[in-house]
Amino acid sequence: MFDCDLVYLNLGGLEISFENLMLIKKKFLNLKSLCIANTSIDIESLVEFLKPPNDEKLITSQRYQQLEFLDLTANRFINRWSIDNPHFLNCCPSLVAFEFSIKIINELEQIGGKLITRNDYNERVVWKTFDSLGRRGWVFKVDDFKNQDNLSKIGLTEYDIDTGRKIFKILKQPDFLKNVNKKISVSKGVLFNADEVFGDLERGIYKYYGMKM
Repeated sequence: MFDCDLVYLNLGGLEISFENLMLIKKKFLNLKSLCIANTSIDIESLVEFLKPPNDEKLITSQRYQQLEFLDLTANRFINRWSIDNPHFLNCCPSLVAFEFSIKIINELEQIGGKLITRNDYNERVVWKTFDSLGRRGWVFKVDDFKNQDNLSKIGLTEYDIDTGRKIFKILKQPDFLKNVNKKISVSKGVLFNADEVFGDLERGIYKYYGMKM
């Protein structure tokens, strides 16, 4: 019944209970990206769902779900103040990004676009905002390799002080975007054949899948 190889799961808009979340946690061990947008799961329940198991054997064997991305768009319990909570942000060591409503992202950017926290080991953990031209927005965990804090440098031109030559730097987008759900149209009637003649297109459904932005 359950596909334990499932990596991406989009349940946005469905009525999800805490029991549903715990079942997902138990059954889909390889899940990396989960969308539960437009739901009403409170912070305490989310922490319980996200935190690693207490079983040392499971921790050692790595046989437990290690989610990397969670979409919480339009959750009525999520706001600018409720997410400024180290217990919530750092409860899942494997999690590298959340998606929130763009209003929350804009509010965070007005105060610098960063949330600086401490984890259970008293290590400094920085969460930074990232938006897609004001339509979608994320908060991701900054690290030195895959999700660097270099977004402010994109588009800047630098020159060598000695030679005057332009310095070209390759700045990559955050790695977490590989887990972000996107949708593509699979509209009825679209034919990829130049010889075909067809009239009005009928708008169809959308197919959701995970890919890089």
